[in-house]
Amino acid sequence: MRGSCNRSSYPKSSFLIPNTKREKVHRFQTSLLASMDDREDEDDDEPVADLGDWRNFRKGLLESGLNTGSPEEGIEGDGSGLNAVTDDASNVKSVSKMNEQLLASQNAKLAEEYLSGVWCHKVARAEVGGLVIRMPLEYELWYHENSRLGKRLKERLQLTSDGTEYDVAGTEGEGSLSEDEFTGSVKTAYWFKSAQEMIKTDMQTIVNKGDTEGGGRIDPASLTNSELEMLEQYLHCQETWQEVCLVVEKDESMGTSSSVVINRPLATRANVDLASMCIFGEWSNDATSDPNKIVKFLDAFKDCCPIYVGGPDNHGKPALFIHGISELDGAKEISPGTELYIGGLDAAIDGILDGKYDPLEFRFFVGKHCYSDNELETRVEIGQYQPLACARSLALKQCIQLPKPLWHEVAELAGGQLKVISKLELGKRDDITDED
Repeated sequence: MRGSCNRSSYPKSSFLIPNTKREKVHRFQTSLLASMDDREDEDDDEPVADLGDWRNFRKGLLESGLNTGSPEEGIEGDGSGLNAVTDDASNVKSVSKMNEQLLASQNAKLAEEYLSGVWCHKVARAEVGGLVIRMPLEYELWYHENSRLGKRLKERLQLTSDGTEYDVAGTEGEGSLSEDEFTGSVKTAYWFKSAQEMIKTDMQTIVNKGDTEGGGRIDPASLTNSELEMLEQYLHCQETWQEVCLVVEKDESMGTSSSVVINRPLATRANVDLASMCIFGEWSNDATSDPNKIVKFLDAFKDCCPIYVGGPDNHGKPALFIHGISELDGAKEISPGTELYIGGLDAAIDGILDGKYDPLEFRFFVGKHCYSDNELETRVEIGQYQPLACARSLALKQCIQLPKPLWHEVAELAGGQLKVISKLELGKRDDITDED
């Protein structure tokens, strides 16, 4: 079945490990809790010196299979080190044949690039031209162990010693996993399931405090501080559920950055209003003074016009026009070496009308996420978002009716813990059939 953008619900399945593996649940409990304590003492490495095209350098490390740490760090590592290749970086080249087939039907050239060299791995900090993906609330509670909810989860894990068994939800069988890989996968399933149960219990308690005679409205004064925190984090997670964002701007000195959500399609065809919004913005008067530009736009994108909701901010401004065509007049590379470009709409329209380009080589993003005061870095530090470096083919591909949602495709390409979390998230849903 094709995936949709519907939010998942908590929870729809349990995760069971065969009885022969029961003893392994107990073996990792001590190290699981110790790893939460160890993270408090870790600091990011100093920035790496200029290495020219750093993205290609990291890609080379990935393809060489270089491992910079122990197997255990590779499974449970948190990506410490400024934009260094993390130990669970993956050499995976294919995670969805159906997605690849769809890409080939949309953009044969980009599909060839994807198939011959797609890559994705975790990095410590968001970078322009890279991705940030919204992590599940379970991960946020686990990762941010010093928060009120994180401490509660840690206490829950310490008290849980009944040998409950969890399934690594769709990962390979034990015979194809090394001991370290298996142990890391079970650890992830263990704390994920415990966090999931904690969320379900808390949310049910909150719902039960609603005024049944007043339509279920909840009086915040009736909630404890922990319940208020859970409700706030739950609602934010629902609003940003499984976002995959492309970072398009970042100013380290000012603490500002912006990104666009690349997996929230708004429309695939444009009318006059959408065309005007893409070209001029929602509140511009230019549309009435230059109707011919709208006519030309609609003529070029009459068969297909991929428009996405880029985020909650700047909806009144012209859409961000993103593509991978370097020679397009007026286009600007968002960061050196990314081969991702913004702008050049007039030249693109002429090129489409001349038969040089296809509309599916371009994407429009209405709105974006705007961050100030290092907010994006803060959200990374508390586990809401995970930064990733990736091949441009992953960032440029269309996200229209993908059989496997982009969030899962990206997470599985990154491999390691992200792949396990992707499988656990798929276990909550009945509208997607995993290909693996």
